[in-house]
Amino acid sequence: MGTLFYGSVREPIRLPDVLLAYLQVITVAKLRRNEAFFASWRTLQEANDERLHLWLHPSIPLRFVIDVEDGIALQSAVVEQLMRTAATSPVGIDLDIIPQTSADASVRLSPASPGS
Repeated sequence: MGTLFYGSVREPIRLPDVLLAYLQVITVAKLRRNEAFFASWRTLQEANDERLHLWLHPSIPLRFVIDVEDGIALQSAVVEQLMRTAATSPVGIDLDIIPQTSADASVRLSPASPGS
């Protein structure tokens, strides 16, 4: 399970590592261009069917903590679809379309090496 620290919110947001890895790739690409966007997904709380919506903007501090040690393989087609959706959808990206495994991946998100 990965963790997203969003702005000044004290309680972190817990997400599956694969989902968080996709969100990180999309967020870095969009915020590098100074492009804000919405992201949403179903929460992990099984008792209620809630959706979490976040506004991701260059002025909002973010920290991604992915718990895997050997990196996560991502599907480039999914990354491209999310980037297109982020650019064209008035409601932002829906992370629920992301496969929960990294099988058949063509892009690898590797953990940062110490000191980088």
